[in-house]
Amino acid sequence: MSSIQIIGGGLAGLAAAYQFEKSGVDYELFEASPTFGGKVASSQVGGLLVDAGADNFLARPPVIQRFIQELGLGDSIELPQAKDPVQIYKEGELFPMPKGTYLGVPLMSSDEPVDVEPATTIGAAIRKEFSADVADYLVEPLLGGINASEIDNLELQSAAPKFAEAIENHGSLRAGLAKTVNISSQLPVFYGLKGTSMELVDAIVERLNPAKLHLDSPINELDPDRLTILATPAHASAGLFDPNSEIGQELSAIRYTHVGQVTLIFDESDVDPVLNSPGIVFPLKESKLISACSWLSAKWNRYQLPGKVVIRLTTGKNGADSHIVGPDQLSDTALTEALISELSEVVKVGEPESLRVVRWSNALPLYEVGHSARVGRIRQLAPINIAFAGAAYDGIGIPACLQSGILAAKSVTE
Repeated sequence: MSSIQIIGGGLAGLAAAYQFEKSGVDYELFEASPTFGGKVASSQVGGLLVDAGADNFLARPPVIQRFIQELGLGDSIELPQAKDPVQIYKEGELFPMPKGTYLGVPLMSSDEPVDVEPATTIGAAIRKEFSADVADYLVEPLLGGINASEIDNLELQSAAPKFAEAIENHGSLRAGLAKTVNISSQLPVFYGLKGTSMELVDAIVERLNPAKLHLDSPINELDPDRLTILATPAHASAGLFDPNSEIGQELSAIRYTHVGQVTLIFDESDVDPVLNSPGIVFPLKESKLISACSWLSAKWNRYQLPGKVVIRLTTGKNGADSHIVGPDQLSDTALTEALISELSEVVKVGEPESLRVVRWSNALPLYEVGHSARVGRIRQLAPINIAFAGAAYDGIGIPACLQSGILAAKSVTE
């Protein structure tokens, strides 16, 4: 029997390889690019190593706790340091995120059931139980920002499974979250790593047999007789099937959005005000190119330089990303100037000492209504020797991708 083939060296593919390595299962991993990690990456900005993708991850999922322990990363864990809450931009002013919220949703006791159909959007669920302002100014910039999408287009079951579970089990989101979310818990919500999120990628790769890892090695054809895990984005996986086949069409139907980031380092004297907050979110309703400003030097110790301010400006949501990638994209200079101009409505900045522009083409899958059903059909249509793993199927974020890879590895060996 030939070794199991893993196509894709992002977190899901690496997690599958790690599972095989621990279990003594023979495998080979093929990654088309020259680096591992997928959308987890880091690079230098003015001599400082800065995340180019996710700078944090959920701390509580058991899978991430297990990886941290097994990889010996306990001493590298970093907790967010900012003293003030996230700031919300509204009509040229900043307002703090209210206390007592979970992902922007107010936590309040209620036993009154509200009939919210689970297979609907996050926006519909929020608007049915709360005000339009809660949806547009609290939930949208957080959950919409995390998913680089609009909450009125995000399927509740796929993009916010905890919300869907709360409604199903307790009759309403309000009642469900009140009974299941403990905001007074001393457990951290997010972790970071002192060496950037790439420290996790590097730690996994170090525990894999280098003879089984192949960079710059695209796979253009599937072997029908070989067990294979497809841990590539849906559009890349689609290219390995007949475009007229049902599975090829279902994979191609999963849309993605582009995301752009501009990371800047300023002298502290050139920034007014200097925030002690994780950052600023810019709701979609405000019609800005900028969707968020992460105040990295307030958020993480690893980005604190004496007398300097390190921030990252993010842009891109579905239907509003043509300025990032494509024929109408802005130049690096024009994109930087546009985002700084919008930030300057509430934070005045001078000339940056250093900057980096990162454009993630097809950064995140869009969990549109019907996504979970589509994923189910893809897995039903898949040849018996094929398993799928990654953000397109099982959730975005570092813990979700790790778990997806592990489950795929187990599925092909059971």
